[in-house]
Amino acid sequence: MFVVQNMNQFKGNTEVHTNNTRRNIDLHLPFSRLSTYQRGTSYMGVRILNSLHFEIKALTYSVK
Repeated sequence: MFVVQNMNQFKGNTEVHTNNTRRNIDLHLPFSRLSTYQRGTSYMGVRILNSLHFEIKALTYSVK
């Protein structure tokens, strides 16, 4: 819910590179070396959202 409600804080893969790929609808996962950051809400939220099936993920972009 955090990621869906704060979509403006995250970059999409289309903002990072211009290649048309299978994962262009996904959010860009920032590089991180610290495991404490990787266990945090924003990093894990993006990972979980990116792992969802396409139809479910498309519904999250239209949440009011």
